[in-house]
Amino acid sequence: MRFESLPGEQMQIDWGHFGSLLYAETKRKLYALAVLEAYSRMLYVEFTHSQNQSALHQGLLNAFIFFGGSPKEILLDNMLTAVIERQGIRILFHQGKMALIQKDPKI
Repeated sequence: MRFESLPGEQMQIDWGHFGSLLYAETKRKLYALAVLEAYSRMLYVEFTHSQNQSALHQGLLNAFIFFGGSPKEILLDNMLTAVIERQGIRILFHQGKMALIQKDPKI
């Protein structure tokens, strides 16, 4: 469903998997953090070998620099780096590790 938002109101983030890369005899998974600015539909993509908290935070900081600021709200899916558990409408987020991301208080 398409929806509209105001400038600087919302960004949407998610991870994508892009197979693996071979380094000598070591095979490493390749991921991309995609950050979409909802108003302009401008996209920032950063490739990494990890989806851990550190990679997420660094990628978000880099995206904020790219966009020239941070939004009022970040919309995320059930990313393992953000959501520990989901049961229906009850969502348990990583506590303390997601200082850059705050969930919608209506959830």
